[in-house]
Amino acid sequence: MKNTLIYTAAFLLVFVLTTGAIIIMNENFNNIFRFDFREIQPPEDDLSFVLSDRNIADLRDAPDSVKYGVYSQLFSSDTTVFLVQDKALLDSLSNIREIIAELQSSQKGLEKLKTKNREENKLKTEIKNETVNQDSLYQVWLKKTVKFYEKMKPAEAAKIIVGYSDDIAKDIVYKMKPKQAAKILASLSPQKVQKITRVE
Repeated sequence: MKNTLIYTAAFLLVFVLTTGAIIIMNENFNNIFRFDFREIQPPEDDLSFVLSDRNIADLRDAPDSVKYGVYSQLFSSDTTVFLVQDKALLDSLSNIREIIAELQSSQKGLEKLKTKNREENKLKTEIKNETVNQDSLYQVWLKKTVKFYEKMKPAEAAKIIVGYSDDIAKDIVYKMKPKQAAKILASLSPQKVQKITRVE
């Protein structure tokens, strides 16, 4: 039992020492697990890294913020510093913003046109329905009027028909039975008959 305790204590001591050595070495060297025992280099303070003169292949090892031309939150928690290194990037960003603004205004204009088009179509439909209603009312009136005139004596009906406009008189005569229409036309003046029966 005494031997087991000694071996366990020795094992724990070696384990703690090895773990501590790994932690300390990992803080001081680049990568001890890849046997890279170079000392860690502190970041440069002058921030003179310029993107415009660099080749893209040289940027593989650069941090992401440098790749996009911006350093953010540089080495202090209180201040955030933004350094824009690439003028072409700024120009393209401003062009993209202008294009987006134009697209948004075009989209608003398109929405206004769509709304106006819907309103115009609605008005056209209402006008068409109103015209259909007026036509159907006219047709109902025409049928009833024709029935009245067919029951009247031809001379009396002719006197009343002369008072209508030529188009309405024409509609009335052509809706009548041919025999009754012929009797009424015979009672009208030749000029009125020509106006009513002319082809347009």
